[in-house]
Amino acid sequence: MPLIREGLSIGTRNDASNLVSVKLPDDTLRILTVDSEPLKIEKDGVSIRHITCLDEPEADLLSFFDECSDFITAGLQNKQNVIVHCLEGVSRSATVVLAHLMKSDQLSVDEAIAFMKKIHPKANPNVGFLEQLQLYEAMGNTVDKTHPVYKQYRLQLLASHIQSKQSVTKDLLSSLIEELKDNTASNDKKYKCRKC
Repeated sequence: MPLIREGLSIGTRNDASNLVSVKLPDDTLRILTVDSEPLKIEKDGVSIRHITCLDEPEADLLSFFDECSDFITAGLQNKQNVIVHCLEGVSRSATVVLAHLMKSDQLSVDEAIAFMKKIHPKANPNVGFLEQLQLYEAMGNTVDKTHPVYKQYRLQLLASHIQSKQSVTKDLLSSLIEELKDNTASNDKKYKCRKC
């Protein structure tokens, strides 16, 4: 399991499962699962977070970058061992760790990838995740829901769901509408038709 920096490792689903079976002092382990299924673990003293995501270019990880980075940062600040994993430790987990490095160290995408490749040469985010990392960089290494780049990304995500005839969940539509409401509520501009 590659150690990205002190306390932060990237690995596979098996790595995470095996690590939990090791006898560790209470409250010293954090596991961030970026996969379609959560780990089936019930162990006291282990903080677990699950982000549902398939390793597909159109899958949305960008919306979770800050949440994941905060989870990692909290663990490192509490001197916990943090493992970020997906199925193979190559694409999804690498993407999340890259986003964390970009945020915590204010790195560009290229700098973060160069750093990670030295330690974990197998790291290889898919094309869609690389694009999301570039959008993250364009927003200043934070998820800014008011940023035009993010709004465009969310609309493209919705459009791709509709075009691929995937079911668009009520939650996806609701969250998009709420984001748009929140963003327009803070906008002082008012528009009227010429007849008004």
